Amino acid sequence: MRQVSVVIVMLIVLSCSNKSKKEDIVQIENFKKEISKQKEQILKQQKTIESIEKAHDNSLGKIKTDTQKLEREKDSIKRLYEISIAINGMSDNVTKNYTKTLDYKIVTNDKYWNRGVYYTSEKKNEYFFNVKTSIINNQMRFYFMGVEYPLKKDNLIINVYELNDNKELYEIDTVNLSSVASNLVSDYDAETFFHELTSLQLDNLILKNGRLYYYKIKEIKTDYRPKVVKKEYYEYVLGSKNKTQKIETTVLSNVIVETPDDIKIISPDKTKVVINYGEVMSFHEITNWNKQCKLILSNEYIVDKLPELKFKLSDHIKESKEFGLAVDEDTGEALLFGGICWHSRKNILYFDNSGMTFRCIWEIDFDKNKVTKIVPEHEAIHPYFFETLDKEYITYVEKNKIMLCEPESNFN
Repeated sequence: MRQVSVVIVMLIVLSCSNKSKKEDIVQIENFKKEISKQKEQILKQQKTIESIEKAHDNSLGKIKTDTQKLEREKDSIKRLYEISIAINGMSDNVTKNYTKTLDYKIVTNDKYWNRGVYYTSEKKNEYFFNVKTSIINNQMRFYFMGVEYPLKKDNLIINVYELNDNKELYEIDTVNLSSVASNLVSDYDAETFFHELTSLQLDNLILKNGRLYYYKIKEIKTDYRPKVVKKEYYEYVLGSKNKTQKIETTVLSNVIVETPDDIKIISPDKTKVVINYGEVMSFHEITNWNKQCKLILSNEYIVDKLPELKFKLSDHIKESKEFGLAVDEDTGEALLFGGICWHSRKNILYFDNSGMTFRCIWEIDFDKNKVTKIVPEHEAIHPYFFETLDKEYITYVEKNKIMLCEPESNFN
C-alpha cells in the first residue's frame, strides 16, 4: 500500500512539472511574438524617422539650391546692368566720339610724327607694355600692363592697369607668373627676357562690348621657343573699378590671334591678315571671311593657304645679305617684329621692330605702297591706333611711359 502511495505522489509531481514546462513554452512563444511585434514597430519607426530626415535634408538642399540660384540671378542681373551701361555708353560714343583735348605736350620737332609723354609710372623700375585705349561716354581710358625691370624669375609680378583721362591710375589685377617663369629664357640679358615675356602676350588685353578681357598664363612649354599652352580668362567692366570675374570661356581678340608659332593680325574690314613670325612678316588677302575665318583663327600653318598681297616689305626696307632679314637703315640692325595694329578705317598697318635695344615704330600704307618710320626712338614698342572726333593718334610705350604721337595732318 505504501508503495502505491509513493507512485501516486511521483505521478502528481511529474504531472505538475510537465504542466509547468508547457506553460513556460507557451510563455516563451508569447514573448517571441511580442518581441517580433515590437521589432516590427521599431523598424517602422526607423523608416518613418528616415523618411522625415530625408524629407528634411531634401528641404534643406532645395533651400540651399534656391538660395544659390537667387544669388547667381542677383549677380547676373548686377553684371547685366553694368554691361548694359557700358554697351549703351559705347553705342552713345559712336555718334559723339571723343570731344576733349588730350592732356599731353608735344616735345619733338623732327621729320617723324609729333610725340610726347602722356603718363609716367610712379613706381621705380617699372616698365609698361601692351597698351590699348577705349572711349565710352566721352571718357578716354588707357589699359596696359606693367612689370618691374629687370625681371625677376622668382618674383615675376605683372600689374593690369586702367588709366582715365584725369590720369588717375587704377590697378585692375595683379598676376603672379613666378611659377611659369622658369620656362622663359631668363638666362639671357634683361632686354631679351623682357621681350620674350611681352611677345607671349601680344593678344592679351582684349576690349569688347564695354569690357576688358585678359588672361593669366598658367603653363608654358618650351620647344623651339616658349609657348603658352594654358590660360585662365578674366573680365572687367570698363570704368567700374569692380572686382574682376574669372570666366570659363576663351575670349579671342577681333584683330589679333596668337598661336604657338605665329601672330595673326586681321584688318578691321576682314579683308587682310598679316602673319608675324618674329623675324618675318607675310601679308595675305582674305577673299571670304565667313569661309576662311575658322582657318585663320586656328593654329594651322596658313601661309600657303591664303593668297599673298602684292605688297612686299623687302621693296621698301633692305634685307641683310647674311641672314635675309629686314634691316633698319638708320641703325643697321635686323628688324624683329613685335606689336602690330591696324588703322580702324584705312588700309594702313602700324608695327614696331622689337629688335631688342633697337626699336622704333613704322607705318605701312598699302594703298600708297609706302613704308614710313613714324617714331625713331629705340625704346618705342606696342603701337595702338585710335582716333577722336577729328584727329588720329598712336599710343605706344617707352619703358615706364605711356606715349602719344600724331601725324602732321592733325594740325592742317
